[in-house]
Amino acid sequence: MKTISFITYHDYNEELAAAQLARMLPGSVYVDASWLCYSEPMHYSELTTFIIMDNLTHMINNFILSGHYDHIIVNFPFDRPALIAQLANHVQLQDYQLMLFALSNTTALEGVDNMELMNSEYECHYVKLDGGKLLRSSQIDTTNMSSFRIAKIIEGIILR
Repeated sequence: MKTISFITYHDYNEELAAAQLARMLPGSVYVDASWLCYSEPMHYSELTTFIIMDNLTHMINNFILSGHYDHIIVNFPFDRPALIAQLANHVQLQDYQLMLFALSNTTALEGVDNMELMNSEYECHYVKLDGGKLLRSSQIDTTNMSSFRIAKIIEGIILR
């Protein structure tokens, strides 16, 4: 079964984790959604979000149709399952799983004891998307973690 994994990020190590994960998982390709349309600074509006999602949908379908990739890893600048649902409605494949990994550094969260989360997956739930597809959504604490360690945790979740 093919896997499409979306990885959100907030800092540099987290951003590097998706590229690191692509090197670790056999048969994988890495897509950086923010590179699909870049400006400095990036102005996220309804229009630019639509452009990113349209380009991303076409790119994912092209990688699926190539037949060479089992894992499509997307560095994703959004934490909105509704955007992933929109994309899932246009994926040209039936047998695939969707995963969203929201990475967060607990030093930025108020009222959370860093020791409580222990640098791992601390929340997992499933979101039913339009059309019945399930999105596995995981929160991962990345406090003081290298990009390799982040990628290793995500790899373990994907390969379970």
